[in-house]
Amino acid sequence: MKTIAIILLTVLATGLATAADTTNVTAILKGKHVEFSPDVRAQIVLKSLDLLASCGYMDAKPKWGAPTEPKSMGDAQKQSHLHLVFSRAHQVEIPTEKAKLQVREMVISLPLTVGGIWVRTDDGVQYFAMFDHAVCEDLQKQLDKAEKP
Repeated sequence: MKTIAIILLTVLATGLATAADTTNVTAILKGKHVEFSPDVRAQIVLKSLDLLASCGYMDAKPKWGAPTEPKSMGDAQKQSHLHLVFSRAHQVEIPTEKAKLQVREMVISLPLTVGGIWVRTDDGVQYFAMFDHAVCEDLQKQLDKAEKP
């Protein structure tokens, strides 16, 4: 009986790890396509979700900003950005907005110091900004690692 339980737990753990590993992460940094090692990619996924959870501003109808700011998720991908597409939705709670999201896709415009986060959920696209500085620095460290040869 113990053997069956151990096998079942191993299969479940492997399945969970595989689901987490199937997040597609791409980036354009300073005009160059950047590839991530599996370890860095996993950290970028975690730090990106943490960054979203730290946001202090949400706009459910993102059609605003200065003329130089992206007006849509597609526009955000025309400049330096981090793009994450999840194989399954990830639930993220935004405490300051008292919102829970089922995140399917994220585009984080770069540089992080002036960037925003475009999030696709089942309910459409939402825009987030004003993230926690410490969380921002953690993600930036991972991006810096990827840029080094």
